[in-house]
Amino acid sequence: MTFHSAYSYGAVLQTYGLFTFLKKHFKDVRVVDFRCPHFSITFNWKNIKSWLTYPKFSAFKRKIKFTRQIDAEELRSRGIEADILVIGSDQVWNQNITKDYSDIYLGNLGKLTENKISYAASIGKSELNDNEKNLMGEMLPKFSKVSVREKEAVDLCEGIGVKDVEHVIDPTFLIDDYNKLIGRVEEKDELGLFVLDNSSNECFEAALQISSKLGLKPKVINKAKKQEGFKVIPFPGIKKFLREIAKSKFMITNSYHGLAFSIIFRKQFAYVTTNPKLQSRAKSLLELCGLESRMFFSYDELKNSEIWDRKIDYNKVGNKLAPFIKKSKEFLISACE
Repeated sequence: MTFHSAYSYGAVLQTYGLFTFLKKHFKDVRVVDFRCPHFSITFNWKNIKSWLTYPKFSAFKRKIKFTRQIDAEELRSRGIEADILVIGSDQVWNQNITKDYSDIYLGNLGKLTENKISYAASIGKSELNDNEKNLMGEMLPKFSKVSVREKEAVDLCEGIGVKDVEHVIDPTFLIDDYNKLIGRVEEKDELGLFVLDNSSNECFEAALQISSKLGLKPKVINKAKKQEGFKVIPFPGIKKFLREIAKSKFMITNSYHGLAFSIIFRKQFAYVTTNPKLQSRAKSLLELCGLESRMFFSYDELKNSEIWDRKIDYNKVGNKLAPFIKKSKEFLISACE
């Protein structure tokens, strides 16, 4: 049970990653078709974005096996009939997102759902308020195994009395070879820009400066309007989104999963966050890879850094990541058995 229906490349791909890994090891795996009303993607015939994106996202989700659609009332009263329920990944424990449905993602489910674990659940922030502490402190000890996506989240959980919390990798890293999904992709002399809020000129100015110094052609992924100096990739489907990252020689992103796939596809990259309180997800992943120097707190800082002159050694990154991915896979299989 996770966020599978948001208009978010990361949400759909982390769902796909976890589902794909689990179905290799267990007989019958399904994603619970619960759609948190606050951010589920729905078709709006008046909105051009819906016409361009909804069919693409829906087509990709046919690769995933779902339960029938279940609402919050039934989940709370009845639960899910399954040998084990895996909750996560994504920010399922960020109550700023889940709001009135936070208890569901924390396991407030009927008697049918006795055996549950979390895999790479994310809190998405570095502090909890008293209400969050009380609800999580009450619900999480009822899980048979608890694992989270960020190192800081381990400390937050243990700080409210949850024991033996495991730090694991995001599900997108559980897939060994994305070529099976997107085919072989040839890298081009392109700088890819994928930012979740691309209404500000700051990110474009930084991308133009860096692309000029590197001799690369700039492109912006997932922007509808024309942008001077850029090739625009408007609302790509899931596979095209991945291919555009894989084709890039350098990536600039402020997205956690933009960062994740930059690492998966072994790209030179820069990650920019403009909110230090919400950067625990990226910080944890970058520390794991030994790439903390690739995080910036403004586009001005990025422009003045010349980080692009220092190439990432992905052999070193792989030596750090591979044991952690192996440990995460072993935890997940063991927790589900």
